[in-house]
Amino acid sequence: QARERRELMMAGDDRYLMPRDRGPVKAYVRDLVDSRRNLLGLFMPLAIIVFVALFVPNPLVQQYATLLCLIMLVAMMVEGVVNGRRIAKLRW
Repeated sequence: QARERRELMMAGDDRYLMPRDRGPVKAYVRDLVDSRRNLLGLFMPLAIIVFVALFVPNPLVQQYATLLCLIMLVAMMVEGVVNGRRIAKLRW
């Protein structure tokens, strides 16, 4: 039953979504966000790269990994603000 509920929820059936995720506006925003790739999807691979880089004894590798992480986090924040403003501007 749990698997069936999860499959129906992932399919977007409103009856199986949590109350905070129901409704036409939420469905519209989900569709907008899911319609394109986002940098936020790279967060976990980036975290793994940084974690592995911390075990490399070369400080230069650690510095570049940290710099890459910082740049990507700032880019993710900017993308979140841009997406938020874009979605707020559009009418469903």
